[in-house]
Amino acid sequence: MMLRKTCGLVLGAWLVCFFPGSTSGSLPNADLVCPPDILKVDKYQVLRALSLDLRGTIPTLDEYALLDELDDVPEWLLDDWLDGDEFVEQTVRNFREIFWPNITNFPLTNFRAAFSREPGSLLYWRKGVAATYRNKVIPCRDDKVDPDNTEIETVADGSGGVQEGYRWILPYWESNPTKKVKVCAFDAQEALVSPTATPCGTLEGQKDPACGCGPDLRWCRYGGTYLAINRSMAEAFEKRIGAVIGDDLPYMALFEDNRAWINGPISFFLHNQVGVPRINRFTPRALPLEDIPVLDFLDDTWVEITLPDYHAGLLTDPMYLLRFQTNRSRANRFYNGFLCEPFEAPEKGIALASTLHPDLQQREGCDYCHGRLEPAAAFWGRWGETGAGYLNPVDFPPLRADCEICALTGQLCGDECKRFYLVNAVSPAEEPYLGMLNSYVFRYDGHMKNVEAGPRLLAMKGVVDHRLPRCVANRAAEQLFGRSTDVVDKEWIDTLAVDFAASNYSYRSLVKQIVMSDAYRRLR
Repeated sequence: MMLRKTCGLVLGAWLVCFFPGSTSGSLPNADLVCPPDILKVDKYQVLRALSLDLRGTIPTLDEYALLDELDDVPEWLLDDWLDGDEFVEQTVRNFREIFWPNITNFPLTNFRAAFSREPGSLLYWRKGVAATYRNKVIPCRDDKVDPDNTEIETVADGSGGVQEGYRWILPYWESNPTKKVKVCAFDAQEALVSPTATPCGTLEGQKDPACGCGPDLRWCRYGGTYLAINRSMAEAFEKRIGAVIGDDLPYMALFEDNRAWINGPISFFLHNQVGVPRINRFTPRALPLEDIPVLDFLDDTWVEITLPDYHAGLLTDPMYLLRFQTNRSRANRFYNGFLCEPFEAPEKGIALASTLHPDLQQREGCDYCHGRLEPAAAFWGRWGETGAGYLNPVDFPPLRADCEICALTGQLCGDECKRFYLVNAVSPAEEPYLGMLNSYVFRYDGHMKNVEAGPRLLAMKGVVDHRLPRCVANRAAEQLFGRSTDVVDKEWIDTLAVDFAASNYSYRSLVKQIVMSDAYRRLR
């Protein structure tokens, strides 16, 4: 009778074969045992796999020829690849699976600051504020304004609106100094402050008829100019990852290293367009304006800067804060990406809440996740949601007197109180927190310190309890194996995590240990 054998992979290395009607230790024919190396790929396949995983490219013919007289890929070649720029670039690409660094759909400037052009027209004007200038949503006349005339003269359009002429302006986004554009005179105004003392580079200035887009139109945007800013922020974020991996710094430097990079679009935005936000706000500023190098919008030079100590590496980078806009989502992404602990309901589900307690840590059903998520979110308590501003402890104390007064007396609350403090209680449970910074609301005594410590402490906690190194080791193994790990791999992953910590959290050493393992060679 012909026996069919079934082979299964055990411990990432050996094969065990099972035969119908047979028992372990009593195989009818020894030659039916699966060879232990049946899944081990040859040296040329290993070379190709290593090159693709570590460099993102296939080996050269010379590198293939190098193996003709060798039994395996030489360790010196592996070290050479791990020390190269291509490994850094490949690692940065792998990090995209954690951070999803695409923020191109987040215009950072207000619609009032956006220029339009009608089909077939060369006139640049802003529809969002046109009624403020011309009583109607219409552009100006296609007539040039006398450059010596500082007054803007208008002509009635015959149906309730008025129109002015245009001025020739060289906008900040144009690299050719001879390519000036026609800008409606109201929009081309360069005053820094209006006669009513309104700063023109602000949202309030966008509503003032005496304010325009400023010198070289710096407070406004046209077309995809905002994309250069957003893409630069994503690239700057990845440069920070590359610097840590390239210098082989301890992995924890991702959450501690406050080196950052700024180019022309980022510098221009921070200096000129922060005052006209759409939804995401960069105020209060997370970096003093005087510490930001002044670069031209079109300058693609990258300048290294050092951020203040209250920053926490990638976890307070503008890209991270914009990509994950609430403190809960920021904590959730960290738990998923670096602790391998997604916030998920148990298999049996959760109980339905009989009452909707405003504190999610106490609401039946919600408490399953939010008992951990709320304290974790508090680590970002001094970073503005829907934005990248920093709430410094001096100007934004846990309890602010003016916010408490307006909350308790019904007086008009200022913008900062409405944005960052609890000034309206929707339930009796919130009343004790009126006038407090939002991040302190419903915080227990043991979690108050999270707000002031910042997300760096959250990362350190993950190191101390060993969750972070184990998660990093597991993620690296899965990326290199091209499959999910399972219970069979657990002991090996635990060893990887211990060795990762012993190497002073060298990510390069971790990757080397994985790709030199037998498991790596048997899984291709």
